[in-house]
Order: sequence, then C-alpha cells, then structure tokens
Amino acid sequence: MLISVNTFGQGQVSFSNVGAGFSAPVFADAARTIKLQDPKYKVELLGGATASSLTPIASGGFIQGNASAAGLFSLGTQTLTAAQGGAVSNPFFQVRAWDSTTGATYDAATTRGTTSFQLASTAALGNPNGSPPTPAPVLFGMTSFNLTVIPEPSVIALALVGGAALLFRRRK
Repeated sequence: MLISVNTFGQGQVSFSNVGAGFSAPVFADAARTIKLQDPKYKVELLGGATASSLTPIASGGFIQGNASAAGLFSLGTQTLTAAQGGAVSNPFFQVRAWDSTTGATYDAATTRGTTSFQLASTAALGNPNGSPPTPAPVLFGMTSFNLTVIPEPSVIALALVGGAALLFRRRK
C-alpha cells in the first residue's frame, strides 16, 4: 500500500533548457554574449510544492563538445515527489548554475557570487504510471539567464581602504 501511494504521488519534469521549438541558454556574462560551456560550470534543479520547500532534485553539467550547444543542458527526466503526476498543480522549480571552481556545491559557491533562476510551473506534470501514461513536460516558462559575479564584502572593504590610503598619501 505504501509503495503504491509513493508511486502515484510523484510528478515528473524534463530537466533541460533545450527542446523542440525552444532554447534558453545560460550565459557567463551580464551582456549575454558568452554562453557557458566550460566543464567547470554546473547546474542544479530544485523543486517543491511551494517556493519555501525547495529541495535538490538533480545536478550535472552543461553539454560539452558542440559549440552550437553552448549554454545548454539536458539532464533527463526528474521526479518531484512533492507534486502529483498527471494533475494540474503549481509546483515551484529553481534552476541554479555556478562555477564549480568557486565551490563544489551551489551553496558553497554563493559566497563567491553566482546567479540562479526561479520559475513556477502551472501545467500537468508527467505521470508514467497514469492511464494513459503522460510524458514528462519541459520546464515551462524557462528563460535564459546569466551568471553575475558579486565580489565578497572583504574585497570591497579592501578596495575602499586602499583607495583611502592613496588619497591620504596624495595629500601629504
């Protein structure tokens, strides 16, 4: 009984920013001219029934070896246990991207400054156990976003102290 309740209590989504008729690449710069392609960049999908209940679902890297696929990821069908498959619901998803040289996880890298993108889906999630089975949909409403580096407060403070020291020295 518990197994069947778990099975039917899950919805599925395709963790990809490319598909038939759409492409939403992730960029490395604010001007959106450089698409992420280096293997050091990672992407993570979080999901939950509400925006405050997001938990990690899957993570991986960007498509490598193909310049036309720069900034794109396709990490397969992922299961969201907090949302019922096949039913129209309003689950929340967050896609995070970061430079793994600044931290092995997104949380570790956030102190160095990276960006994430949050979206809510209002379409039916996939239900492979339904009758008939429904395939996992793409992340509805996903748009391109870019990573922006936010300097650590200590770097800003050091720059201000250095600038003040230069001004003080100049006055002597």
